[in-house]
Amino acid sequence: MNILRKIIINLSSKFGRVLRFGVNLCSLFCSKKSKIKISYAESILRKYRKCPDGTVEAENHVEKIYDLHIIVPVYNVQSLLQECIESIISQETKYSFLVTFVDDGSTDTSGAILDKYVQNEHVEIIHQENRGFSGARNRGLQNIKGKYIMFVDSDDRLYQGAIENLLVKAYEWSADIVEGAIIDIDMAGMELSRCPKKACQSEADKSEELMGMPWGKVIRAEIFEKIKFPEDFLYEDSIFSFCIYPQYHKKYTISDYVYEYRLNPQGISCTSRSSYKSIDHYWIMNLLWQWYGDRFPHDVKFCKSLLKHMALGYNRTRYLHNDIPEAGFVYLRERYLKYFPEVPCISGKYKNMDSCVRSMDYGRFKLLSRLWEFLR
Repeated sequence: MNILRKIIINLSSKFGRVLRFGVNLCSLFCSKKSKIKISYAESILRKYRKCPDGTVEAENHVEKIYDLHIIVPVYNVQSLLQECIESIISQETKYSFLVTFVDDGSTDTSGAILDKYVQNEHVEIIHQENRGFSGARNRGLQNIKGKYIMFVDSDDRLYQGAIENLLVKAYEWSADIVEGAIIDIDMAGMELSRCPKKACQSEADKSEELMGMPWGKVIRAEIFEKIKFPEDFLYEDSIFSFCIYPQYHKKYTISDYVYEYRLNPQGISCTSRSSYKSIDHYWIMNLLWQWYGDRFPHDVKFCKSLLKHMALGYNRTRYLHNDIPEAGFVYLRERYLKYFPEVPCISGKYKNMDSCVRSMDYGRFKLLSRLWEFLR
């Protein structure tokens, strides 16, 4: 699938004019103005999924005892947990590290598996009542014990050499964030595909193209001193796009493979499209847009990010009841126009999307959203 996607993107870049012409032609027949009012749109969303009470504000304590503090949330992953643990504690590195496993109220044998490692010099174990993925990560963040932080999901594996390769560059360039390349694996642990990463060549060669996920990177501890994951929301990783990346500019990438991401057909990323929890996209965008908008300029970069996430919201909820993605479009449109009441200086797909939003053309918005990744 990744190879096919790259081929399509490559073709779309070569035949961009043809693709844009086709999209514009189709738009003539897809145009359909939404007639939903904002109050009704919000009531539709709340009917299916209430907005959680959440915040990204935190008061975490940072004590730099180790070079790296790894945080692993654990919940009912008994068949894969030992692989994850061993992949971390077997890392060969000159750097000191602590890994905190937060057992988030597991009802299987995950807690017992963790307890077998309680004597390991690198391991700290916390058992707590279930608070969800964000709540488990936040528990580990309350007392940060490293100069850098790393997140690992308990069904994934840390690639050998990950700690060494990431921290070498982190210290060399006094980085805020260093991210490596990823390998996709299946449930049996077999390699499916590789996602290579272009390495930054110098301290001046910073990168703006980082993944929106928390794993696969090391992060300066101070970044999470005042920030946490909003709890009870799906898509809580969005804090990286809106709360972390905009504030910190010493971001680098290395070409070394550092993380093995397991494609789990029963995981949240695969099942959320058929779940009303995917409505959380609209709630968390409202929370994060407001947080960002109160602190940073309402510039072109912010504008493009909002339009991109409007398209993403449609694609995350398009398989739900028909009125939900349209209600989400109206809901986020209201917030987009708050920050950009005038037409910004943008081009390409962003200009087309902005036009759809301003004219409330939901039909064209749907078309653009479906083709978003292939447009320029």
